[in-house]
Amino acid sequence: MVSETDPMDVFPLTPDSKCSGGAYYHIADTSPGSEWGHAKHPGLNHAENHPDSSHPFRPPPCFQDAHTFDNLVGRPACDNNNQSQPSDSNSNEIFLKHLDGLSPASCRFIVHYKEAVRERQRMRLFTTYWELEETNRLHTLLMSLYAEENSEFRRAEQETEELLKALITKQSPSRVAADVDFLTAVRQQNKTSLRETDARLDLLKDRVTQIGMHPFRSSTDGLNNTCRSSPMIATDA
Repeated sequence: MVSETDPMDVFPLTPDSKCSGGAYYHIADTSPGSEWGHAKHPGLNHAENHPDSSHPFRPPPCFQDAHTFDNLVGRPACDNNNQSQPSDSNSNEIFLKHLDGLSPASCRFIVHYKEAVRERQRMRLFTTYWELEETNRLHTLLMSLYAEENSEFRRAEQETEELLKALITKQSPSRVAADVDFLTAVRQQNKTSLRETDARLDLLKDRVTQIGMHPFRSSTDGLNNTCRSSPMIATDA
């Protein structure tokens, strides 16, 4: 029971004020030498046994899934009651009549509690605003990255078309086909000339042998070696 002269009898400021008389949370000493620094909650071993829970490539849950999880563990994402509707006069009368039957200390505690509820709802509203802003900014970022990648793709596609056009212009298929036909004819002419030369050379060798002269071995051997070392020469076609 709080005395009538207790300075806390006056209503405290709202929890968002620097001079608020709201809840005080003790921060435990987690330094290596303290007993709290060596303590470990048994529930923390669950995360250690599941290395995939902190996998760097695991996508974060969406806000809807996070809110659903909060609801299941008892932290509702919103107040699912009729507080959003304005209270009628009958409800207010019942509420005030019930307050009249309470002690001053209980009335103060009710005020303190409702201030905490309001502050929680206010922070939840701000969180919702920033969640929406985060999602909008992420959408803007993704659209910007998409625009950059699309522009890069279009530029590469245009460069490829220009290169292909230049290649076709400088080396047209008709020109290449004409070159193939010309080189094929030249090859055939050279092959014919080589056959004729071989025939005359054989005739010359036979004639020299008939008159008793020995052919120049160095010249004939060099010619034969040259013919054998030349690639892709066929004289039988």
